Formats: sequence, C-alpha cells, structure tokens
Amino acid sequence: MKISVECVDGSFSVLPESVLGYVLYWKEVAMDEIIEYKVVNDVKSPHLLDNLQPQTRYEVYVAARNAFGLSRGSVRVLFKTTPETNHTEKAEEKYAAYNETACCVAAGLKTSCLDLCTYNMKMSDLQLLAIPCANQLEILVRCGAGGRDHSSCCQRRGIRWECLPICSAVLDMSPQAVVSTCIGDAGKIIQCMAEGIGQLPEAPEDLHTISVLPTRIHVKWNYRNTTEEPVWFEVRYTETQEKIPPHPLDYGYVDNTTENNFALKELKSDAYYSIYVVTVNEFGSSLPSLVLLVHTPERDEIYNETIEASLGPPHSLEVTHQTMDSVSVSWRSPFHVPANSSLAYLVFYKPVNNSGDIVGDSSLKVATVLNHLTLTNLTVNTQYAIAVQARTGHQESPLSETVLAWTDPAIPAFVNPPVVVPPEPIVEGANVTLLCVATGMPVPGLPLPQRPVSVQQQSRGALPNVQHNVTGGSSDNGLGRERSSTSGSEL
Repeated sequence: MKISVECVDGSFSVLPESVLGYVLYWKEVAMDEIIEYKVVNDVKSPHLLDNLQPQTRYEVYVAARNAFGLSRGSVRVLFKTTPETNHTEKAEEKYAAYNETACCVAAGLKTSCLDLCTYNMKMSDLQLLAIPCANQLEILVRCGAGGRDHSSCCQRRGIRWECLPICSAVLDMSPQAVVSTCIGDAGKIIQCMAEGIGQLPEAPEDLHTISVLPTRIHVKWNYRNTTEEPVWFEVRYTETQEKIPPHPLDYGYVDNTTENNFALKELKSDAYYSIYVVTVNEFGSSLPSLVLLVHTPERDEIYNETIEASLGPPHSLEVTHQTMDSVSVSWRSPFHVPANSSLAYLVFYKPVNNSGDIVGDSSLKVATVLNHLTLTNLTVNTQYAIAVQARTGHQESPLSETVLAWTDPAIPAFVNPPVVVPPEPIVEGANVTLLCVATGMPVPGLPLPQRPVSVQQQSRGALPNVQHNVTGGSSDNGLGRERSSTSGSEL
C-alpha cells in the first residue's frame, strides 16, 4: 500500500538559509500500546511514504536540519490509509461472469434438462438426457455459445465438419440427427465454449438507426466488454430485393470501426438494406447482433424516426408431408437472436386463390414453440401459401420465405371383389378368412356384409374378416345400399 505525503517548506524566521535537509518521523497510531517513531533521514519534499498497511491510522511530522542540529518538530499530521482493493472482485464487477444456467432458465428450458446447461456437466447426465432433451437442444446450444462464435476453437480441436455449425449456435440438422452424429464431439465443443466465454466478445446490443437519408444510413449500438482485450466492430450490410434479411455470410459489404456508431454511405435511394454488427477481438468474434432492415427514402426525404433492430426471420422453411386435408412444414431458427430468448412462432397460411396479403385479415395463423407444425382441416386439392414469423416477449421478426404447397386431390373409391384366404377347399365346420381390398382418397369406409347382416365395417384399405364354423352363405363388398362388386364368393 502506498500513499504520497507532501511536506511543503514553511517560512523560517531564523536562519532559513542554513537548512540542509529534513528528517521525517512517522508511526502507526494504536489505542492500546506505545509505538516508537520510525525515522527517515535526508528526505525531500514531496516524499513518498510506502509499505504502509491498508485501512490503518498513522502520525507523521518533520524536522529541519542544519549544521548545528535539528529544529523542533512540525505540526503532527494524522491520516488513515484506504482499504485494500480486491483486484479479483474489481475485475469480476467490471467483467461480470456469464451464467449459462440463468440463460437457459430465461429461454424456457425444461427443468428436467437443466443439468445439461452447464459447462461442468457430467458425461453420465449427457448420456442419460441426450435423447429426452433433444427437442431442447436449440436452447442448450444457444446458451452454451453465449452470443460468441467458437468455430475457430472447434476447428483447431478437429471437430467433424458436419458438427461445426453447433460451435456458432446453429443447428442445420434435426435435433435427433445432431445427437446421434455429434455426441462423440460433445466434450470438445463444451470445452471450446467454456474457454471462449472468457476470451471472445459478446454481440452488440440495441442496434438502431440515428438517421436515414436517400444515400446514407447512420446506425448506433451499445456494447459491454466482458474481456480485458480491446475490441473493434464489423458493420456488415447489403442491398436486398425482398423484405427478408439474407444469410449472415451473404452480405456484400463489411466496414470496420472502433466506435459504437457508423455511417453507411453511397447507398441507393428507394432501396432496402439489411444491416448487422459483430464484435471482434484478437481471439475471434461474436455472433451476429439483431438485424436492421431499412428502406432508404427517395430524393431529399429524411427519416428521423428510429428503427430498431429485430429478430432474424426463421429460414429453410420446407414442406415435409401433405395429405388431402393437411400440410406439414418445418423450419430453422433465426440466425439473429439473443442467447436467452424464449422463442415462439406464428405460422401464417391462406389459399393462394384468396386475394390479400398472407398476414391480412383473410389469412389463418397457428402458434407453436416447436420448429415444425402440421396444418389441418385444409381444403382438398388446394394450393396454400405458408410463411413463419419468430417472436419473443417483446420482439417479432420479419416473415420467412413463403412456400407454396398443394393438398392432395381426392381419388374416387373403388373396391375389389372379396377374396377367400387361403384359396383352398373349404371344409364344413372350418374357419375361413375373407379379404376385401379398396382404394381411394380419403380412405374409404369398407363394409363386409354377410346376408342378412353386416359383420364388419372399417375405414381402411384392406379389410380381413375371419368366419368361424362355416356352414354356408355368401359375401360381397357392398359400397352402399343395393350396391356390390361384380362378383361374390359363394361358400
């Protein structure tokens, strides 16, 4: 502990020119014991008194010295040193520790899967919970990455290429496929994420516009440095023909800055631009910030209204299955999303032959928290337009790309003549199986009458029926009142 004590020369009324130097006397002030003064000879003003104890009271005075001896002591000065600074606590206060478990709780992770949301997870927990928590994998990966891009570490550790997107908090396979393919690399991925939290920078926050001119967009953002390394920012932007931000790697322009604002210049008027920012230091970069979609005005107009960055849209929307009255779709989560976001989705759909926008009054919508959905009660042989929007508690994304899907057409019902299985001579008193096969869409109702009553009826393509202790009779595949196939089986 060091403290600077300045002893300023006074005005001596007697022989001031004879002063050769000063002697410093100092001691710790104690209430219950007598402590001798310590002496420092030949001091000059100011003098640094060091090696003191923190939060301790001291007394100090000086005396002048000339060739004949010492003067009387000066006025005593009492002072108290400051408390010792805990540099570790100070660093922790400045660089707040990242809490991956708190991120998972905020994102809505199931309580039963919380044991997987820690860098210190047990491999036994991973093996036990990998399959039951597969549908929560997106949250685990997002919170594990913590808004940082760990792909460079994963490459150095030799993680297989199909698993590398996980290091950037991206799932480009189904959760079940990720678990089966990448569980062998889980330890390396977790180790990279744990190390990267202390080295890599977080993503910028609160990205927004300051002003929008026909050929210029001025943006600003906030950033909290969680490492001791200096950072700079990459502002990435590109013109887009649609109101959908492109893939983060498909941006045409990148500019660097050390400030938390930047002016994009030489832009086109009356055009849409997609903009986002990443933080970079010597170890790597953050994940993308939220994304801005800005329309530049025409001529000399000025937009002073602030435009806030939003979630990125869901992407890779595809139709996975369709029937006569249903369509199943799946999609991937946004690239631009905070780690602790609790995501939900709205699926908009409408018949293509209906006028109006897909999010208009004539459209239908269904909410889900999953990355897949089956739309039901649709019209037969009709083309539908489908799009998805991501939402959190207070933000919503632009719409994803729109896909078109047809429901299957109806196929007229047709029934084949009944068949005796097996086709062998039938002995009186034996059992016999009758098989009726029908085709059609939707699956037709297939009754099996045996005069004078119907013995079985189901909605299925093939209807087997076993008759016990046969004595006689006949059977056909009637399709309704007074209708039957062209042949029957006489027993």
